[in-house]
Amino acid sequence: MKIIRILLLLLVLSGSAYAGYFYYKNKKLPNLKDINKDQVLGTVTELLPENFQELADKLPQPDLKNSSQEATEQIKILSEKSVEIKSQIDQVIKEVVKESSDGASIQERALEYGQYLYCQQVVKEYTSP
Repeated sequence: MKIIRILLLLLVLSGSAYAGYFYYKNKKLPNLKDINKDQVLGTVTELLPENFQELADKLPQPDLKNSSQEATEQIKILSEKSVEIKSQIDQVIKEVVKESSDGASIQERALEYGQYLYCQQVVKEYTSP
């Protein structure tokens, strides 16, 4: 099966190489040395506008007074929202970091919880048939 795939691959590659060679010989694709640089650059410069200032004048001018007022309003809204978010984050952190009633730190509680989970798993394995 692999031999057939390899033979088909070689057949496709040789066919595409032959087709490319045939196309090159019959169509006479231009060589890079034959291309006239002035002709190519001439077509590019014809597409470009003669005066860029005319294009700039045609563009609509933004109203800077209204946009600056809108920007300051948006900044005020964002600052108010950031203060609200900060207060909510502070509340969440206080609840999470709150020490237990016996005064154990977060690290000690995490260690105790890990031991509890380990013991729970051991009991499950022991009681399972």
